[in-house]
Amino acid sequence: MPPAISQKDIAQLVKMAIRPTDQIVRFDSRAYLVVLPGLNVDAFSRIVETTQDHLRQQFQSLPVPVGASRIGGVMVIPAGRKPATSDTLLSALTNSTKQSQTSTAGISMLAVIGKKIQPLTA
Repeated sequence: MPPAISQKDIAQLVKMAIRPTDQIVRFDSRAYLVVLPGLNVDAFSRIVETTQDHLRQQFQSLPVPVGASRIGGVMVIPAGRKPATSDTLLSALTNSTKQSQTSTAGISMLAVIGKKIQPLTA
């Protein structure tokens, strides 16, 4: 049986897909928050897909499917003078992560536009 993949290994795989200026932090015991400032929707989509590809390649050798290749993403798009609150961002991130569990592609991306949360389409 292949050795288990650690949370540190997962963080390293995600780091391979993001830019040097981006940040990755632990969100909870099984999730990471990746901060990607200044991206447009296309660049954001490419990073999400690259990250998922890296995770799938790594987990391919495991005998049991691993849910870590599920990605929930949130893109913040400023709108007007009322910025999104941290509660809105955390809610969007939580919802996106949950939605990725039922998504066929394993990816759920939401946009926070001002104070509204809506599905993100590229």
